[in-house]
Amino acid sequence: MSRNLSTPISLADGAKHPILGLGTYLLKDSSAISSAIKNGYRCLDTACYYRNHSAFGAGVHDSGVPRSELFLITKVDPWTGAINNARTSILKSLTEAKLDYWDLVLIHSPESGSKIRMKAYEELSTLVDEGKIRSLGVSNYGKHHIDELLASNPRHKPVVNQIEIHPFHAQQELADYCKSKGILVQGYCPLARKYHLKDATLNSVAEKYHTTAANVMLGWSIAKGYVPLPKSGNVDRQNENAKSININISSEDVNTLDGLDAQSSADSQWTIRTVSRSQHFLLQVFDRHPANTFEGQLKQVDHALAAVAQGTTSLGVKASNGVVIATEKKQPSPLVDDSMLEKVALICPTIGCVYSGMGPDFRQLVTAARKSAQAYWKMFNEYPPTRVMVGEIASIMQGATQKGGMRPYGCSLLVAGYDKTRGSSLYQVDPSGSYWAWKASAMGKNMVNAKTFLEKRYNEDISLEDAIHTSLLTLKEGFEGQMTEKTVDIGIIHIPSEWDTKNPPEALAGDKAGHLPGMPAFRKLSEEEIKDHLTL
Repeated sequence: MSRNLSTPISLADGAKHPILGLGTYLLKDSSAISSAIKNGYRCLDTACYYRNHSAFGAGVHDSGVPRSELFLITKVDPWTGAINNARTSILKSLTEAKLDYWDLVLIHSPESGSKIRMKAYEELSTLVDEGKIRSLGVSNYGKHHIDELLASNPRHKPVVNQIEIHPFHAQQELADYCKSKGILVQGYCPLARKYHLKDATLNSVAEKYHTTAANVMLGWSIAKGYVPLPKSGNVDRQNENAKSININISSEDVNTLDGLDAQSSADSQWTIRTVSRSQHFLLQVFDRHPANTFEGQLKQVDHALAAVAQGTTSLGVKASNGVVIATEKKQPSPLVDDSMLEKVALICPTIGCVYSGMGPDFRQLVTAARKSAQAYWKMFNEYPPTRVMVGEIASIMQGATQKGGMRPYGCSLLVAGYDKTRGSSLYQVDPSGSYWAWKASAMGKNMVNAKTFLEKRYNEDISLEDAIHTSLLTLKEGFEGQMTEKTVDIGIIHIPSEWDTKNPPEALAGDKAGHLPGMPAFRKLSEEEIKDHLTL
């Protein structure tokens, strides 16, 4: 039986989901979306994180296809615990896209922790009751996340789990579990970012069906009962992908393709790693790692790390009442105007960073981070939690490791910040997109000696003043020449003694950005302040 792009799959709540969809990550051109719809696509997927709802909606309206014939999906980020953020995000997305409702809304990831993601799901359930959403689902959820959600007996059960899935990362156990719970599996990156299109087994199967390796991968998903969401803004490629719906791969060949999974079990873009326990829940961090790709891909990351290792020494120390980040700031020539040298940068009032490696790359990342922080503020009326901002920077850096014509960023960052959930924190982000939380860390050409020195002197009760002094002593260990207030850059976050970190005042009592007088903020020390510390 011949199928078309409108051929439906029934969801557990009775909704009809088209057999193939179009992913729109990074698509800002409405014409690419409208052309896809005109050419038969009926399922299109976007997200609040993509920031393309306006173009997405314009493409939908320009297509001329009745709204009732389309199945439109978006995803919401439960990245903050503020009440009604999921609701606000979805209502804003409908306004931007000029739509009356979404057919399906997913929680983009379980990253925010149990309490926040459960609250977000409840808010979305209310929007289902109000007719703004037809169906609910989740994305990047593992078995224990789904168990937790189902155990709460939600009045609108999840009918979809969108995960990365393809023959080289089959996630069979999770897929079987979803099926047992009546949850449809949607697959993002169903072509594995094109890393395996030259695989011999894949091409052998493709030759048998007189089609392409890409269409075999999509056909595998369809044969398994999943809905693949290949992303493309190219009309010809969209049309080529659509041919996969009528490739009827035999069970024998499906089993053959299943055997590819063992080759790249680490290919998944998201790796869940429990990094810390708060009073309320285990924090789940999703680290993006560069996938195993063609020869030369990881070598470029190695080159970027080498650039970091050759850079000036930078370090960070988390104190009992704040955070310090510091670095060497040496002029390459006495003719250089040192006012142009910025090694420590402000991202937003509560977050700052320092780098080792290539300065131009650092400036580009800071610019992107500032734009992201401003966008977050516009949406949520507060600046992003430090971990959210770090994750955003890491995503940008990791994205540069997997695209042709690009190279990884040649710098590592130490990011210091304060937020109401975690208090003060210190993170390091590397060119691969990996990031970690630290009590104290160092990077650059004197990293080994600096870390050894910090390990000997650091204790968790260290005060901010002592942390500044320790930072200067650590830099001196490998400093060439005389250290002065002009050759060092320092940034700090100071938590006032009267500030209650466990029960901070409500943000609504502050200014438009939710900041209160005396609230911990990031700032750079002046040359006069650095000079005073050097004379101690």
